[in-house]
Amino acid sequence: MIVSLDQAIEMHAKAALFRAGKSACKQTLELAERFRARGDLASFETWKSVSERIAELETKQGFVVKRRI
Repeated sequence: MIVSLDQAIEMHAKAALFRAGKSACKQTLELAERFRARGDLASFETWKSVSERIAELETKQGFVVKRRI
């Protein structure tokens, strides 16, 4: 199965929300900054996109994170 970058961003955003809840956006931005500090700008941009998608999902009406524990 081939997954596009946009699909991967969506999957990682939803997984981060499920795993970290309201701190997902902050944690993902921190990860992006670590990549930028190492000089890996491609990974920085990708993880920044994930954090932006998380923010969109958090504000999207009707999107609810359901955790099964």
